[in-house]
Amino acid sequence: MVEAVKVNSADFSAEKGRFSGASIQVFTKSGTNSFHGNVSEYHTNNRLQARTISQIALPASRRNEFGGTVGGPIVKNRTFFFGSFFGLSSSAIRSSTNTIETRNSPVRY
Repeated sequence: MVEAVKVNSADFSAEKGRFSGASIQVFTKSGTNSFHGNVSEYHTNNRLQARTISQIALPASRRNEFGGTVGGPIVKNRTFFFGSFFGLSSSAIRSSTNTIETRNSPVRY
C-alpha cells in the first residue's frame, strides 16, 4: 500500500546523479496482515505504428511487458514477505536509411 509519493523536478542531491528530469519516490507501508498484489501488462505491435516516408511497408514488431507483485504476512504482526516479477517479450525488425558521402571528381580549371 502506498503511504506517500514525492516528486522532485529540480535541485537533486549528489546521491541522485547529475542528470536532469524528475525524481519520483514512492514510499510504502512496512507490512500488513492481509495479502495484496497487482498485475500489469503493456502491449504494442506494428498495427499501432505509422510508417516513415522511406518505408514501403511496416516492419513486423511486437512488444509485451508483463508482471506482478504479491505481499502478505508470514507470521501475524511480525514477519512479512513481498515479491515481484516483471518480464519482457519483444521481437522487432528495424529499418534505417544511411547516407554515404562519395568523393567528387576533381575540378579542372
